[in-house]
Amino acid sequence: MKTLLIVGAGGLGSEVVDMVRGSMPECYADIGFVDDAVPANRLVHGVRVIGDRSVLRDVRPGSVDFCIAVGDPRARRALTEVAEGYGQHVISVIDETALLRPSATVGEGVIIGARAVVSSNASIGAHTAINIGAVIGHAVSIGPYAVIGAGALISGGARVGEGALVGAGASILLGKTVGSWATVAMGAAVFTEVSAGTTVLGNPARVFMPARRDRGNPRAPDNLVER
Repeated sequence: MKTLLIVGAGGLGSEVVDMVRGSMPECYADIGFVDDAVPANRLVHGVRVIGDRSVLRDVRPGSVDFCIAVGDPRARRALTEVAEGYGQHVISVIDETALLRPSATVGEGVIIGARAVVSSNASIGAHTAINIGAVIGHAVSIGPYAVIGAGALISGGARVGEGALVGAGASILLGKTVGSWATVAMGAAVFTEVSAGTTVLGNPARVFMPARRDRGNPRAPDNLVER
């Protein structure tokens, strides 16, 4: 059995620890964290921090598996690219209580939390994170690196672009589109299209922060801790 190294020792990382121990305990002999902001050898959620992101470079490719457990879409993309650039294997972790319809398609490197639902003919892009209790309706398309918050509802036929962040408890109306690298705030209700790179909040959701020119090429935060 291999070792699993979870990149990000924040809340999502702790969720992944419990998911792996509950859903796939036979797969890994040991679990460790990789995090820039937590000192090596410290225990987090009963798991030892191995070191910072230099571990991605120093570990022999294929000797361990990695899971990118960071809740910021920009960091998810940056860290995935670093890991894959060093030839590391980034795995998916799907909780045993999640419901995935057979007709749904799920990309590599995803995290799907407890009691999340991925309905018929939905498409989940690579390296997305779908948190506890989120509902992804029929024929929904979610782009790579998107993060869907706990309890969010993405109604049938909606589209969520690459790197978009949909906050906890937010809802997106049937068939609407959330553009790439946009943010839907916690509890917001989206009744119209959300342009790429914008931030919306409220019910009905309104633009709080317009798109910046650099939003299409976002830079990851300097540390790995989930904020």
